[in-house]
Amino acid sequence: MLMCESILCKDISVDSVAYIFALADRYCATHLKSICQKFSAENFDAVMHSDGFEYLKKNCPLLQSELLKTGVGCEKEFS
Repeated sequence: MLMCESILCKDISVDSVAYIFALADRYCATHLKSICQKFSAENFDAVMHSDGFEYLKKNCPLLQSELLKTGVGCEKEFS
C-alpha cells in the first residue's frame, strides 16, 4: 500500500468516500478501493444520500453501481 493510500484511508467519511473511491479506481489503488467499499457497505444509507454519491451518479455511473452492489450485498448478508 502506498503512503498516500494510507493517508486517504484515515480520511474516509460519509461525505468523502465516493470521491476517494473514484480516485482509488482511477489510480488502481485496490486496497483503498476495498476500504471504501467496506465503509460504504457499513454506512450504506448515509453514503447513498451524500453529494459524493450524486457525483458518481453523474460522472462515474459504473462505480456508483459497484458501490450499490456492495451495499446491497452487505444488507443481504446481515438479513
